[in-house]
Amino acid sequence: MSKLDAFKEQMDALHRAYVQQLPHKVQQIEEMWRAVSAGTPDKDTLDLLYHLVHKLSGSGPTFGFTSISERAGRLEAAIKRLMANGLAPSPEEKRSVDQAVASLRLIAAAAAAERPGFSSREEESEDWAVSKMDAQRSEFEKYTILVADDEAFLRTKLVLILREAGFRVEEAENGVVALKQAQIQRPDVILMDYLMPVMDGLEAIRQLRQDPLLCKTPILLLTTHQKINDVQRALDCDINGYLAKPFDPVQVIEQVKAFLPNAIANGYHADNGQDTQKKHILIVDDYVLYRRKIALILQNAGYNVAEADNGVMALKQAKEHLPDLILMDVMMPVMDGLEATQHIREDESLRRVPIIMLTSNVRMKDVPIALASGADAYIAKPQSAEKIIEKVKACL
Repeated sequence: MSKLDAFKEQMDALHRAYVQQLPHKVQQIEEMWRAVSAGTPDKDTLDLLYHLVHKLSGSGPTFGFTSISERAGRLEAAIKRLMANGLAPSPEEKRSVDQAVASLRLIAAAAAAERPGFSSREEESEDWAVSKMDAQRSEFEKYTILVADDEAFLRTKLVLILREAGFRVEEAENGVVALKQAQIQRPDVILMDYLMPVMDGLEAIRQLRQDPLLCKTPILLLTTHQKINDVQRALDCDINGYLAKPFDPVQVIEQVKAFLPNAIANGYHADNGQDTQKKHILIVDDYVLYRRKIALILQNAGYNVAEADNGVMALKQAKEHLPDLILMDVMMPVMDGLEATQHIREDESLRRVPIIMLTSNVRMKDVPIALASGADAYIAKPQSAEKIIEKVKACL
């Protein structure tokens, strides 16, 4: 059996197991919701119910069930309101949630009766990922990744993907176990779920950041597309990035690669033909997660990096430290990238500093305006580490 076939067989078995346990999970949620909606709910019951629904909402899309995520999300929002006010649900709220729970029950039963197969997109993603894994397996073997998530199916899927790529992988089902594993194994990257029992992901991250041996370890928060607000709360704990559910093998590998402790896995070394240690790059972007990701990519390639979150701070930083290159976002508060670029080009000491404009694929109309303002090149988000390094090298 080929590596690709073996990997697909493992993923398929995991998918089947997930589908078969769905009716039981929905039944648990339904029974708890009946208890909650029958009177004034107690905090422990609400906490447990919220946790169960949150996990179902996050895992559904990863295994191909977006409809489960939609219904579970409606129930999750209702439980959150109940947790905030401590009151029994209103008749209208109860009716809405009852409908969502009934839909969950039907979807789970239908899925368990006849499991849908992989979509062509998933198959293509796995084909591509395994071919990339084969090429880089020997480079990844020296890296250890810690996966912390109490949802066993999601954790197992991540572990399978990462081990197939060649990484050494450790697992943890809550924040306490994650801390212990991290202290013993000293992982190169940690994938940390947000909501876990015993100790949640945020508290675990806070404690990791206080450990002198682990405080610099890259941490990616595991969250769902509907819970991106969780990322903003996690920023206070100094996370490096996030991995949004649902995820596929390509997404997982590319995200982890970007945060490895050196640039070997990305195909770049600090000794890349340039004296990068003397090159100082200023990254200007108000979206802190993207800014940090770019900073880590450039630091791994050997560059010195400074950061600013708006055009005004960029001008101040540039005048004080005279960077060799500036990466400038277009849309920012206080002063946007276009105006900041114009000011830089009017400053005699800065006018020759190369500027690469950062813009999203959906705002490509900004590119000619940026170039007219004095930018030398642009990078369209999202972009791979390889492309970012290539563009930076070309402009220096």
